[in-house]
Amino acid sequence: MPLILLARLAVDLRFAGKGIGHALISEAFRISLQVSGEVGCRCVIADAYRDRMSWYVRYGFIPIEGAVAEGPQRMFFDIRTIRKALQSQL
Repeated sequence: MPLILLARLAVDLRFAGKGIGHALISEAFRISLQVSGEVGCRCVIADAYRDRMSWYVRYGFIPIEGAVAEGPQRMFFDIRTIRKALQSQL
């Protein structure tokens, strides 16, 4: 299945809590939606640090069951969710 692998997003601690992380993930979703229409991608995959998984979950990412117990947790987000959310805003 074609997918987009999202690099880890990070904000310098000096700028934490200022909405930069939200802006980064919003832009990643916007680009992912555009690319999915051009090349047929179905989902976005992220490798989240385990202590940061809740941040990704807030945006709708779902942990992939059976992933390796050590290292980053692979998570996915269905691009149809982005499309549906944008349609509901219209």
